[in-house]
Parts: sequence; C-alpha cells; structure tokens
Amino acid sequence: MKASEALLRCIASVGGTIDSTQLDVWLGQLLKAGLIRKGEAPFTYTLTDTAKGFLQKKGVQI
Repeated sequence: MKASEALLRCIASVGGTIDSTQLDVWLGQLLKAGLIRKGEAPFTYTLTDTAKGFLQKKGVQI
C-alpha cells in the first residue's frame, strides 16, 4: 500500500474529514510510541527499527 493510500484510509476511518492538526496528533502518537523519530532534515520523520520489524511481519518490504 502506498503512503497516500494509507493516509486516505486513515482519514476515511475517522469519518472522511480531518482537521489539519490531526496529522500532527498522529505523528506525535507515533513518536511517543517509539515507532518514528525526527529525521535529520527539517520536517522529516524516520521509521524506527521497531516499526520496520512490525511492517515486515505484515509483509511490507522496506
């Protein structure tokens, strides 16, 4: 699944409309869970090894 499709699915799962700050909330939750970390470049995030392992178990190639 492409990232754009994943975002569309997330938006659909919460009723089809999100506030623009919702992405910040979702990313904040992923940061807190240790699944992403701030990237080196501004405004970027990177998957952690934990997230990569989880996704690989789901059949996602990274």
